[in-house]
Amino acid sequence: MSKDNAALNLDKDFNPLSAGSHSPTETYFKAIIKPALPSGTDMIVAEKLIYASLIEDSISLLGSTGTGADFKQLAVILPIGIKDGRHDLVMNSSKPYAVIFQGGQASGSTSGHVEFKRETNKDISGNAEFKIQYNGRVYDVSAKFSLTPTGDVP
Repeated sequence: MSKDNAALNLDKDFNPLSAGSHSPTETYFKAIIKPALPSGTDMIVAEKLIYASLIEDSISLLGSTGTGADFKQLAVILPIGIKDGRHDLVMNSSKPYAVIFQGGQASGSTSGHVEFKRETNKDISGNAEFKIQYNGRVYDVSAKFSLTPTGDVP
């Protein structure tokens, strides 16, 4: 399994792993996508949430829904040691980046930002505004999240 797949909580075949997920009612990860993706997906509201350090140099904020061909996942990946606040999203594993996985394809952020704040108990909340490219077309993504740790968070 590649390091990038592990950070996204996906195995080598892009199936979700089961690393300590849960869905308390006070937590969420959701996004609006404009225009709608070719599948008709214009919104993702996660049913399964993960907020943990799944690999040693990053923290994964993940929200997924569906299974098999209907599996969709939102991801914001933060490097360990990043400070609260606003940060640019760039597809670079040493900087914050965002990914939408749907239809068997991952589309990473080409531009945008994430803004977040962590509480003393390590809960995290924030938003992300970014662009992805999917099948040659650019899509705007507006995401909001409020997560509690589901695993180790440095």
